[in-house]
Amino acid sequence: MQINYQNKYNIDLEDIKEHLKAIFELILKPSKQVINKIKNNPKNIEFSNDEIQIIRHHMNKLYQDMDEICIELKRNDFFYDEYFDFCEIEDLIKYTLNRNLSLITESDFEFISELIKDFFNLIDFKLTLVENNVYDNEKFKRRYDRYLSDFDKSKTYFYKNICDESLDNDLFIKYCNIIME
Repeated sequence: MQINYQNKYNIDLEDIKEHLKAIFELILKPSKQVINKIKNNPKNIEFSNDEIQIIRHHMNKLYQDMDEICIELKRNDFFYDEYFDFCEIEDLIKYTLNRNLSLITESDFEFISELIKDFFNLIDFKLTLVENNVYDNEKFKRRYDRYLSDFDKSKTYFYKNICDESLDNDLFIKYCNIIME
């Protein structure tokens, strides 16, 4: 999916999807050799140097793509809030993928995919309003608030399943308020 409106905004989602898919397949659908290692010792999964290099290549490309999206968002004041949201998404993704490869699960990839999909749906919604000359700040704010609510749920998953921490609601609200400042 490439979002390209009025030649002002050019945000490409396809590269991110391709690299995520490649990383997913390499980590969760590894070679027969790795599958045998998993069967023999599921707690200590090891990847070959070639597999690790391929995974790192895709991760580096993914990170470059996300950095480019950040640059695109930062260039335009129209995406001021979304820029900071995407920076946070980028941090969550990097933290998730930079862990020991054997710790990354399919649900972690679902978490990442949802983060990206929700964010780009928000951007698409905003740009569609602009393209159709019906942009209304209140209408967008309602959609943005729903997005933030879903984003908060994603952060709960992140802290509980990836960081292995639990956040009570009060602490989580304080955390979100600090970030919003």
